[in-house]
Amino acid sequence: MKIALCAVEPAEVLRHFVARHEQSLRAAGVEIAVVVLDEDVAKTQHAFSHALKVARRQARVSGCSTLAAAARLVFWKFVNRLAGPAPSVSDLPQLSPSLHVVRVPSLNSPAAITAIRSAGAELVCLMQTRFLNARTLVALSTEVINLHTSDPRFMRGGPAIVWEILDDREEIIMTIHKATEVLDGGDILLQRPQPIVFRASLGATLAQTWATALPAMADLVFDVIVGVKNGTLTPQSFVPGPLRATPSVENVLRAWRKCLLARQQRGKK
Repeated sequence: MKIALCAVEPAEVLRHFVARHEQSLRAAGVEIAVVVLDEDVAKTQHAFSHALKVARRQARVSGCSTLAAAARLVFWKFVNRLAGPAPSVSDLPQLSPSLHVVRVPSLNSPAAITAIRSAGAELVCLMQTRFLNARTLVALSTEVINLHTSDPRFMRGGPAIVWEILDDREEIIMTIHKATEVLDGGDILLQRPQPIVFRASLGATLAQTWATALPAMADLVFDVIVGVKNGTLTPQSFVPGPLRATPSVENVLRAWRKCLLARQQRGKK
């Protein structure tokens, strides 16, 4: 079976997945026909208009003003950066020169569709990508699966981890589901729990939980790909949960306090 792997740079999950499972895929009869990397040209070349578009979209989801949504995004980035800089491509596992890698301005661009179709991919795997629109899904004309870092019955969209903390959950439920026109609404193929690693700050909790989840995400994607190839997975329909966006400053601070309290309680045991 030929597959296409897709992600937005720096493609952290994809790069760890390939480093961890490229040889195992070959042994299972699966060929990585193409790796499609979204360079998110709109964000890099048109930063202000892109940020405004994101803020407007999040405002619609959250029911707040565009200005409030923009403030939430800025504060959220600040919280994440307190735990250290985001990884760059040079920090991550490098893709093998033998892989066919195509860089595109967007996964919804004609270039991405052409790359996947010309490679003969029978399965498209999305890892840390933007939402594929209906036109792209139809044009691909093959099965598309998506890695969602939360349980879509609890939450669609993102960001994961913080919403689980706000709901007093001890874990995230990593999910692979079919990609459809409904964001994170396609049938579930496989799920796996991952404990939240509480630290004294929210930023550190997010960073540590994500770091420990990376190999588990890679393994989950591998298991689903092999399961799809062998026909051993049973898709499960479900009632989609609410669509989430970046939490308010108040909710971020509340999640921060919950992390500190959880860390203190664990320190007493």
